[in-house]
Amino acid sequence: MSYIAGRPDLSTIKPFSLSPSIHEIALGAAHTSGSIRAKKNLSFMAEELMQRVKKGTLNPMINEVLPREELPSGLKKLKGHHVRGKIIVRMQPNL
Repeated sequence: MSYIAGRPDLSTIKPFSLSPSIHEIALGAAHTSGSIRAKKNLSFMAEELMQRVKKGTLNPMINEVLPREELPSGLKKLKGHHVRGKIIVRMQPNL
């Protein structure tokens, strides 16, 4: 989940029923600075990001995909800083 304007209310979610991954996109400084240049730069970056999403060229930097049985070894790699990018763990068997 990503949000730009205000953190979503998660109080209605029953405990242990969902594991949301929340990523804040902080844009306030560009908007509140009063700088036209900062706003134009922000607009350029947003447009570039959306074009990459549309073209499928946005690189999420996935290092490897592991089955859930290998979760402990993946966590050890992360803890030891032996990974550049993300490790994805498949929690369900392949369908």
